[in-house]
Amino acid sequence: MKKNLTADMTTGPFFKKIILFSIPLIFTGLLQLVYNTADTVIVGRFAGKQALAAVGSTGSLVALILNVFMGLAMGAGVVTAKYIGAGNMQKVKRCTHTAMLLSVVCGVAVGIIGFFVSGWMLQIMNVEAEILALSTLYLKIYFLGAPGMLIYNFGAAILRSHGDTQRPLYILFLSGIVNIVLNLILVIPVKLGVSGVAIATVVSQYISAALVVVCLLRTDSVIKIHLKELRIHKSELLEIVKIGVPAGIQNSMFFHCECDYSILCKCIR
Repeated sequence: MKKNLTADMTTGPFFKKIILFSIPLIFTGLLQLVYNTADTVIVGRFAGKQALAAVGSTGSLVALILNVFMGLAMGAGVVTAKYIGAGNMQKVKRCTHTAMLLSVVCGVAVGIIGFFVSGWMLQIMNVEAEILALSTLYLKIYFLGAPGMLIYNFGAAILRSHGDTQRPLYILFLSGIVNIVLNLILVIPVKLGVSGVAIATVVSQYISAALVVVCLLRTDSVIKIHLKELRIHKSELLEIVKIGVPAGIQNSMFFHCECDYSILCKCIR
């Protein structure tokens, strides 16, 4: 018997459903923190202080650029959930296909822009010259994974809109394990330093993207995607943007820049 991973949030009682829906979300957030910490620990322990400083100096810039697009993923989930609740399956289908194509377009755009402006933005942030080259190298590789990151986040938002918070958690767990293992291999024996950490992150991002796409292709529910039907529907796109852009800008307003004696990093807001 196939296990039902979705929760019907349109009928009560709601308390138990809210708890069961929220627990995987909580663990998803915790796992993301654990994996980010693991990256920092591995690069700091085995690649040296300069590598650690180089990776640490990029966090604010990554958050500034990516959070706007993460907001769009949130908007896609909200709009899809609204039409699921309304029982408008045609609109759900249009939202799902618009969102997934939008994730590819935004991912490619972010990847290209991030790759070419990384060094310039780090200079504006006054990252110290001795780590600037390493920081730029890390970011250039990191932004190559932007399409994978956004595809996963848009896909996960669509799954959650249908009450499924478990599969995004499972996918994150698996891709995170891959990330840690690759970090250990590429940083310790291969000695790639910041490049190894960035490559591990990119690989894990594309794994998570592939898995979430497989989930959406194979599901029997209304959020099933068909590759031939991927297109941007104007009305659904406008709804996603209306909700997602303000959410993304709000997230980007709270980016942080951590400064210490090894990194003089002045963020321009």
